[in-house]
Amino acid sequence: MPWERNAAKVLKGALSVKLAEDEGALAPVRERLAAEVLLLDDADLRKLERHRKLLETAMQRQLGLLDQLRAQVAAVKAQNPAEAKELRVRLRLVK
Repeated sequence: MPWERNAAKVLKGALSVKLAEDEGALAPVRERLAAEVLLLDDADLRKLERHRKLLETAMQRQLGLLDQLRAQVAAVKAQNPAEAKELRVRLRLVK
C-alpha cells in the first residue's frame, strides 16, 4: 500500500506540472481571443470601447489631481498644522 501512496503523490505532482504548462500555453490563445472579441466590427462594441477609453482617461486624470492634492496637503501639514486641518475639512465637504 505505501507504494500506491507514493505513486499517487508522483502522479499528482506530474499532473500539477502538466497543468501549469498547459495554462501557460493557453495564455496567449486567451489574449488573442479576447482581442478578437473586442475588435469585432459591431458598432455597439466600438462605441462601448470608445466610452471605456474616455472613462479610463478621466479616471487617470482625476487620480493624478488627487495625488497632487494629497501632496499639497502634506506640504501644508508640515508647514502649518492648523491650515492643514482646515484643508482636510474642506476636502470632506467637497466629497
